[in-house]
Amino acid sequence: MRYRCADGVSLPFRLLPLVTEVGRTRVEVSVKLRAAFDPSLTATSVVVLIPVPPTAAAADLHASHGKAKYDPKKGALVWKIARLAGGADAALAGAVRLVSTTRDAKPWARPPASLSFQVPMFSASGLRIQYLKVRRVVGVAPTPTPTPTPDPRPPPRTDP
Repeated sequence: MRYRCADGVSLPFRLLPLVTEVGRTRVEVSVKLRAAFDPSLTATSVVVLIPVPPTAAAADLHASHGKAKYDPKKGALVWKIARLAGGADAALAGAVRLVSTTRDAKPWARPPASLSFQVPMFSASGLRIQYLKVRRVVGVAPTPTPTPTPDPRPPPRTDP
């Protein structure tokens, strides 16, 4: 799902990233994630991407939920949480070591963090379907479900 903040829409998560540059060779990261939906629901396959400077070399991370690691191909910290209940909080803290450079580097642009997830039975607009009726149109045959056909070749021989 992709969300753009607007009036009247409740976002399912609140992400509070804090990235602090400590000198030229280290960046400290602290991220808090709050599930802002009903506690009876559970989010699955939650993946948070926190961008790091291009000179990042390694990371030492500690997550309260799930697992986190540095992915150099994505240029980001990848935090994966299998399941997160509604109303729950999760935290990630750590430090990223940077490669020291001799030339004066441009200031880091700090791209936004991204979050992907699945929350079954959640509607951001609050729309709920209470009744659904499926009608068959007269004169239209239902599409048959394909059935697997057996292999026409004989089974392989096994010699004793």
